[in-house]
Amino acid sequence: MKQLVIGGLLIVSVGLLAIVCWLARGLPGFFGEWFGVIAGIVSTPFLMEASFVLIGLMLVLAVNHWRQQREGDEFVYLEQVEGPEAETLPDSARWAVYREAPLDVELPGPLDEIEGLIEAGEYAEAENGFATLPTAELQSTKVVALRIRLAEATGNTALAKTLRQRAAGEGH
Repeated sequence: MKQLVIGGLLIVSVGLLAIVCWLARGLPGFFGEWFGVIAGIVSTPFLMEASFVLIGLMLVLAVNHWRQQREGDEFVYLEQVEGPEAETLPDSARWAVYREAPLDVELPGPLDEIEGLIEAGEYAEAENGFATLPTAELQSTKVVALRIRLAEATGNTALAKTLRQRAAGEGH
């Protein structure tokens, strides 16, 4: 119903514009001449249809531009779950639509993974993570601190004490 009212108002406004141009031909001077030319174009066969098409096109573009300014951009980001786990999900959980760009995914580094494993209580996996680190990196302050946390979490206080003493000795 709303579209019919808007369309009817557009048709009536174009008709009123044509009538105003026809009546304004009687104005003196430049404006009378200008409205006379416009009224002549609007009432001449072939030119009348072309002018109404152009006026209608301009109105449609103006309304569309106004709507885009009001509602914003129609561009959205679509993320879909793919792979074997997607088949077990319901349809509504397989995709998501975002108006704003999703954040870039930052993969955690090996030290962040080890820290997360310690926090999660996956001590054996954390020990395996230390085994994958380069030998030179095992002496860094952050790695030693993580090793101390792992030793304390697993109840190996003697190793934690030894690592603290070694770290304190290197600091002096």
